Amino acid sequence: EFRRVLFRSEGAGSFKLSAPPVYSKAPAVPAIAYSPNGALLAAAGYHETLLHAADGSKILARLLGESPRIESIAFAPNSKWLATAGGAPSRFGEIQIWALSSNTLVRSIKVSHDSLFGVSFSPESDRIAVGGADKSVRVFALTNGQEILKFDNHSDWVFATTFTVNGDRKST
Repeated sequence: EFRRVLFRSEGAGSFKLSAPPVYSKAPAVPAIAYSPNGALLAAAGYHETLLHAADGSKILARLLGESPRIESIAFAPNSKWLATAGGAPSRFGEIQIWALSSNTLVRSIKVSHDSLFGVSFSPESDRIAVGGADKSVRVFALTNGQEILKFDNHSDWVFATTFTVNGDRKST
């Protein structure tokens, strides 16, 4: 459970909170990830991703975003970025890209009319892939957030994505 926090008035349909939620009980954690260097643990919360010291000693940052539910978390191989995927079911899907040097939101990419899942970084940390409840996989350029590839031929929701070791679309 959590104590409700007022939404900012940023137009109709805004899901942004005015302050981080206050939890009265431990929330469900639908996504968790360790940083490549093992120093950080990212855990999904309500409208936020919490960055913990890997040893559990303290919370280092609370990354507050618009998506009420974070379904997937990934650290970039170069340790510069953190990406989350989620959304508001039956309303929007969102990818959030965070700069770990400043714990700031660099880009929010809203696509689809439903939640996103299985965010992953390319080996070069220059592309992001995500699956969706709309039965598609999308790939975005990290530099500008542009969709560069879309596969929409799946028979059901796509819960995970990954790149090959060399980043190609085919295995060699």
